[in-house]
Amino acid sequence: MSEPAWTLFMCFLKCSSSEDHVNITAALGQVVSLPCRVSSNISVTVVEWSRLDLEPRYVFVYRIGSPNPDDQNPAFKNRVELEDSQMEDGDVSLILMNVTSEDRGRYKCRVVQSRTKMMMRIINLDVRQPGDAAEDKGGGGCTVGNAGPAVRVSVVALAVSAVVGFVIFRK
Repeated sequence: MSEPAWTLFMCFLKCSSSEDHVNITAALGQVVSLPCRVSSNISVTVVEWSRLDLEPRYVFVYRIGSPNPDDQNPAFKNRVELEDSQMEDGDVSLILMNVTSEDRGRYKCRVVQSRTKMMMRIINLDVRQPGDAAEDKGGGGCTVGNAGPAVRVSVVALAVSAVVGFVIFRK
């Protein structure tokens, strides 16, 4: 494979992501936004941010027009809020303040907009020490782990096509 084609392939592999699965890295003590968006033309009736490894599992709950702190895990009280409390433009992203190592995990954003419209998104949050050498040095925040199954299949198909094309070209 030629150098420009290989570079393009690696960039595609590195920065591809899926709309329903995202990896986020935050440093201890940081404020981080866990992204989640829905259609803005349908009103939101339920927003549930949860972690299944917790009991109670809810990080943030919004039902019937207001937040419901009674169902919230105590570790997140007074540390989470919606990016846009009005949920304008479908933004139901969660702001997590003063990130701790215990915040590391798999978050699920579940949004109900009507009886027939529901959306879920998975966010993997990794927490590191500030200035950790293992942090992505690429600057773009993309990691191979962001790639969803459809993107990985596309990347494999692209790689196979490139190898076959290279073999045919060499002959």
